[in-house]
Amino acid sequence: MNRNFCTSGERGYTFWVCQPADSPCSILGGGRQIVDELLAEAKECWKKAREERISIYASNLENDWRLTASHPKRLLDSIILDSGVKEDILYDARDFLDSKKWYSERGIPFRRGYLLVS
Repeated sequence: MNRNFCTSGERGYTFWVCQPADSPCSILGGGRQIVDELLAEAKECWKKAREERISIYASNLENDWRLTASHPKRLLDSIILDSGVKEDILYDARDFLDSKKWYSERGIPFRRGYLLVS
């Protein structure tokens, strides 16, 4: 199970953001506003933690995508490739990400892979 720890200094509470995200939640008494605020803050914390990592997903036998690993992002400057190769890959990846509608209209799976051999 993937967990991200988050603390709110303003509100004085601590919570874990865990997967799967469909865990049940029960509220007894009181208003819902505090829970809504807590969940909104937890979501923002989760998004921030996710921005700093690369998530790796794999398809299972039911054709569902499951998170299998998460690693810290690397700076692009730390990746050493032959002259022009990094720029070509970046251009291709951006072009591919901008073409999702084209793939969808033609019923082609939207996926791209790169094999870098050293």
